[in-house]
Amino acid sequence: MISVEEHFLWHNLHRIVHAIARHEETIFSTTDITHQQHSVLLTAAFLTETSKTPVKITDLASRQNRSLVSISLIIGRMESKGLVKKVRDPDDRRIIKITITKKGEELLRISSNPTTELVQKLFSSLSDKEIKQAIVITDKLIARLDLNSKFDKSYLEGMLDFINKMNQKADPPLPGSKA
Repeated sequence: MISVEEHFLWHNLHRIVHAIARHEETIFSTTDITHQQHSVLLTAAFLTETSKTPVKITDLASRQNRSLVSISLIIGRMESKGLVKKVRDPDDRRIIKITITKKGEELLRISSNPTTELVQKLFSSLSDKEIKQAIVITDKLIARLDLNSKFDKSYLEGMLDFINKMNQKADPPLPGSKA
């Protein structure tokens, strides 16, 4: 049997997830990009910047915690929309990498800033101590659900720096992008 508090917490977590989903639907409905595509595009841009080379699809699948088939389908749809371009590694033709097109760069910029604004709005009501407590609690819940994610702290800190830089820049292209 669950307690009233557990039920209340479960309900609140659902409300937060649905509110975030509605916010993202609003953003992505104006950009012809799905949440999944945005996530893949953002991760690809970040990995490209940190490695200074186009990202391998296998590395992208690993960082996204998705199967190679799933990530390949998403990238295929993104390629048909002109957001990314697949390229074969010249040293090993079995390896496929992706580069981000100008259109992909622009969609990433358009869709990332409103998400950053939501995060700021959402957490501005919490103190630093409360945010740290929430991280501890959500880490415990994630561990209980056995979510095998490769989003370690240093990766998330690097991603945050990348997003903040991207939101401050208006014109410069992302590294590894192609027209």
